[in-house]
Amino acid sequence: MLNDYETPISHAILKAQHRSLKGDFIPHKKTKVLLSNHAVVALGILTRKAKKTVGHIKVSEILNDQEQAYALLAQSVIYGDQELVSLALELNQTLQISPNLIQALAAYTKDLANAPESIQVLAKQQQAISLLGDHLFDLDLHLKVYREASDAFLATANENEQPFYLNLIRGFHPYWEKTHHILLQALESKANKEQATIIKTWENLDNAFLTRIEESLLAAYTSAIHTIDIPDQQVVLRTKIAKLILIKQRTFDKTSEGYRENISTIKKSFSSHDLLTYFLSVSREFHQLWLDAQFVQVTPKI
Repeated sequence: MLNDYETPISHAILKAQHRSLKGDFIPHKKTKVLLSNHAVVALGILTRKAKKTVGHIKVSEILNDQEQAYALLAQSVIYGDQELVSLALELNQTLQISPNLIQALAAYTKDLANAPESIQVLAKQQQAISLLGDHLFDLDLHLKVYREASDAFLATANENEQPFYLNLIRGFHPYWEKTHHILLQALESKANKEQATIIKTWENLDNAFLTRIEESLLAAYTSAIHTIDIPDQQVVLRTKIAKLILIKQRTFDKTSEGYRENISTIKKSFSSHDLLTYFLSVSREFHQLWLDAQFVQVTPKI
């Protein structure tokens, strides 16, 4: 039951703050949400537009706790108007917080609002789907997990309400399953595009432009591998792989984590185990040299 000072969304965010202290919520580890400047601005717009429905929310709290970010997005798509729902879905394309669940909640509650039910019934359905979403948040996507989360959700209802909750569980499952399949197809399509881009880059690598810093780094690597006893053909191949890594690294952060993300993206293009092993060997050789160069660039002169 909400008190006079709580909105549905602010209440949900308050619940997220105390999940680890209450037995009726599945505990999750706090995870800081890292956003680009553009996404931070978009999040600020969402919190401002949602203020009438949500109440005051600090952007910093959302950024520091993935559970609170989920609570804001979920309650926005459940209780918000069309503008608020669209904004939440658009922002979550960057946030990627349980995207299948957020999209399923949006689609399901939209259909609920279009059904010929009373305002009281709709409010009860919205509250119930919000609670079910809390149990499904941050879980793996398969039928067993849905059943387990649904059982936990059903256990929170009294005996008289269980038929209502059970119908909602059955009604929501197709939405949850559908968005899961759509996201899998999108991820597969994205992976295929990334692979095609990498192959095209490799084919045109000899003519690819490098900055002065990149040229210097590549020359240093080539010089280093000349000191070990390997055939000239392998020197050329290793240098070409290092050049590919350098070019693809431009779209990733200049950190060890960013480097690993780059390598993970490139390695998906290798179907041969031997070639993949060779590529990973070069990536490990090149990493320390690349990392040292990043350190030199950011170290202030004394």
